[in-house]
Amino acid sequence: MSIVIIEGADGTGKTRYARALAKDNKAGYQHKNKPTRDTWLDEYVTPFDRFAGRPVVCDRWHVGEMIWPVLFQRASLFADRADYEKCCQVLAGMNARVEILYRDPSDIKVTLTKRGEIDQLDTVLRSQDMFLELASITSHHMPVRVVDSNHIYEERGWR
Repeated sequence: MSIVIIEGADGTGKTRYARALAKDNKAGYQHKNKPTRDTWLDEYVTPFDRFAGRPVVCDRWHVGEMIWPVLFQRASLFADRADYEKCCQVLAGMNARVEILYRDPSDIKVTLTKRGEIDQLDTVLRSQDMFLELASITSHHMPVRVVDSNHIYEERGWR
């Protein structure tokens, strides 16, 4: 099975890209928000059972669980960094890879303004920095590619 995990700050184009990638590859699509299960294993590993070996594209997944709890002062499913790294190792064993999208802050500002979410700009920009910092930790355990989402938009002819 092949698993592609698309991560990044709000306004970087994750959902649009993840849906297009799933369609292009006839893959399943999975979107995550705030966790609904009690353990990282149940939240980030067992959901793949339902895809029965089919390729899957995930729009947000486990990397954000190291960021959003910090920014929003909530408990994380990961007890610590070692727990996060174990999750990465398990996912890598399932042939998962991560693509972290980033975008110029001025472009993120435009997107958030259009969505009526401009009040979240500072938090979103901080999360982008955190995603980029986590890329190096994550890459010790599984393949990670950091991508400027403007390049994806250009390649696909999106506006």
